Amino acid sequence: KTKAGKVIPVRISAAHLRDSSGDYTGAVGYFQAYRPWKEEELRLQERLHQLENEIVKYYDLGAPIFQLWDGISISGIVGRLDVTRLERIRNHLIEHIKSIKTKVLLLDISAALITDSEAIKTFVKLVRTIKLIGAECFITGIYPEIAGEIEEYVTDTGSFRTFTTLEMSLEAALSSVGYKINELSK
Repeated sequence: KTKAGKVIPVRISAAHLRDSSGDYTGAVGYFQAYRPWKEEELRLQERLHQLENEIVKYYDLGAPIFQLWDGISISGIVGRLDVTRLERIRNHLIEHIKSIKTKVLLLDISAALITDSEAIKTFVKLVRTIKLIGAECFITGIYPEIAGEIEEYVTDTGSFRTFTTLEMSLEAALSSVGYKINELSK
């Protein structure tokens, strides 16, 4: 037991010391911290590391991004969004936009769940960042509840291009980069 009262389990290895005539002269001992759970602790740390790697894969799967046409990329965000995840998604999107020179990003959040005001602020920041690096961000899938909360953090709602459907945003994106859409006659 330490002076502070903490109990530290130890292993003791001791032996008696005797002189040449066999008389007891003393003892020698060795104390070692005893941690029978150390192997289990190491195993749990390894499992924690594996789970952290799985979480990173989950985050990447929850916001895949790919190029549709020259200048147009799409990302569908899936799952619960918190500040940390949105920042990771933002970095991933910015890297993609810069690497392939995306002009328009279609961002579908219909399968995303944004639950707190800090996450909504971070989402607004994500959209503004995309615009500041030179790409337009067309958003689809905003639920009315989230739209009301987003409005509180956006001074210029005209900077947010939102669409009811993904098809509508795709049509606007194609038009924005110079493609013309013609209907085929039957």
